[in-house]
Amino acid sequence: MPKNKFFSLKIKMLLALLPLTVFFAFFCFAIIKGGEQLSLTSSLAMRSESLGECLAAMSVDALADPGNYAKSAKLQRQISVLAEQHGVSALEVLNSAGKVKASSLSSEIGSIKNDEPTRKALGLSVIQSGLENLGENSCMVSNVPVRSSDSNLGIVRVYLATDKLTAAFSSLKRQLLGLVFILISGALGFTTFIAYFYGNPLLNLAQVADQMAQGKLETRADQNRSDEIGLAASRLNRLSEYIQKLIASSQTEEREKRERIHALRSFVDGVLAGDTQSQAKVEDIDEL
Repeated sequence: MPKNKFFSLKIKMLLALLPLTVFFAFFCFAIIKGGEQLSLTSSLAMRSESLGECLAAMSVDALADPGNYAKSAKLQRQISVLAEQHGVSALEVLNSAGKVKASSLSSEIGSIKNDEPTRKALGLSVIQSGLENLGENSCMVSNVPVRSSDSNLGIVRVYLATDKLTAAFSSLKRQLLGLVFILISGALGFTTFIAYFYGNPLLNLAQVADQMAQGKLETRADQNRSDEIGLAASRLNRLSEYIQKLIASSQTEEREKRERIHALRSFVDGVLAGDTQSQAKVEDIDEL
């Protein structure tokens, strides 16, 4: 039997299904990771905005009456208490001119911020949140406008550390990588099962057909299946039996023909030798 110059069916099935499985697994990884990151980021932004709205409500009196020291001191104490919450990096209250009226960082109190992000934030009428890099650290920054009636008194800025968010991302990445590994392992097992369940019977059919081509018509395929492969095996076995019967019938006819020819020759030889008593069968003469 010549060597096959192609990959076996099992290898083909593995090569066909494995890349698709890997692609699907990493596609799911990217989708789930992106969705979870968005969810975690949104959760942190909601906490930051909620804290900002609370502080904005506390800041209205101090910003509306900037000359009242008692109100400013009270606001500063409230900021100090809120800044003790877990994950809070900094809190600050700015008036409409960009001057820091209260802050969890004492060095910032009284300073005037005139940078582009601050000017944009002071012109906001809605809450704005986003991740910003402050030095080597990343923070969730929320700018919450402080309004009284129709006037804009300033803004509240909330800085939340993203350490917890980063840790959650790392944990999520490890879990998803583990899930991808499980999916790929399961896909390999499933592919192996499919290759064994369908590949082996098909290879058996190919081997039986090859044996029949070599003249070994007694070879039979395994037809103990109730699917298309079992049907093909049954038809192949019936074909082998039919060919065997044709060959046997042809051999029988050939043998009978030779016997008749031999009998006729014996009759002719007897006649030539003077044997007038011998007779040939009429059916032998007709057929020959």
